[in-house]
Amino acid sequence: MNGLTRILGAGPAGLTAAIVLAQNGRRVAIYERRPGVGLRFNEDYQGLENWSVEQDALSELEEEGLKINFFCKPFSSGRIYNPALVPLEVCSPRTLFYMVKRGRGADTLDTGLQRQALDAGVEFYYNQTISPREADIVATGPRGVNALAAGITFETDLRDCAYGIVGDHLAPKGYTYLLVADGKATLATVLFSSFSKASLCLERAIHTYGRLLGLTITNPRRWGGYGNFDVPQTAIMDGRLLVGEAAGFQDFLFGFGIRLAMLSGILAAKSILYSENYDILWKRRLLPLLKVSRVNRLLYTRLGNIAYNFLWLLVCKSHRPDRIMRLLYTWGNHEIPNHRL
Repeated sequence: MNGLTRILGAGPAGLTAAIVLAQNGRRVAIYERRPGVGLRFNEDYQGLENWSVEQDALSELEEEGLKINFFCKPFSSGRIYNPALVPLEVCSPRTLFYMVKRGRGADTLDTGLQRQALDAGVEFYYNQTISPREADIVATGPRGVNALAAGITFETDLRDCAYGIVGDHLAPKGYTYLLVADGKATLATVLFSSFSKASLCLERAIHTYGRLLGLTITNPRRWGGYGNFDVPQTAIMDGRLLVGEAAGFQDFLFGFGIRLAMLSGILAAKSILYSENYDILWKRRLLPLLKVSRVNRLLYTRLGNIAYNFLWLLVCKSHRPDRIMRLLYTWGNHEIPNHRL
């Protein structure tokens, strides 16, 4: 695969693949059907998980040549409410997740990765698309709907914090979250069933957080999103490498898929650079997490409030909630070794 490498889609997976390829001397072109990056999002806060493996998420990305040139705030504490709205504080000696911002703004993950790609010489073709058969890497995002999110971004006077509520009354088989940083906030409900109730659940979540926290909401903007999950037999389609949610690479349990997306982009780039089998690479690094998260999702869905309360107590009462979360993603598998991808 010499000459130009064509990537279809300019999300985190496609951008990451492009950066790694271009930094290693490849000529890369990205085709994006929208007029820019990050246009699926509304500068809402999301989480880059930091619990699934021992290695820190940022160091893992930096080892591969990526820069943290976007808003990225570490969180090691927060508050979680069970279905009865009983609160417990979470406090970890290690960062549990990094809050990032998605969208077209100057400090978003999407724009930061775009800048890195441009600096590396990647060519961008916006408002253009090519057939997946013409692409070397397909990064077109989710192909179906396994989870639905409805939310708002707004300004608030709350201090920086992360909040979550589990319970089917607000998020069937899912959870709600409220992320606050620098006077801005994202509040969302994530549903894994009963999608028709998304608007109702969001209104309930807004009311509930308002009652619990005395939440003030200024300049709200509503948004919606969806996710696709799969454990594919192969992520190679007619010789094309599928990355991110185009391959179904997403966390089944909670939907923290940014890290998986970016790692799959790195692995696809390495497959091209070093003529290695992409299926072998992603199955070595990602498959254990995907398999366990699918089982976790099944248990979480079937057990309902029992699972919600058990997880709530387990994480919040532990002195090392990061290790509890890691156990959720590694039980039944050997710990994923810490080494360069």
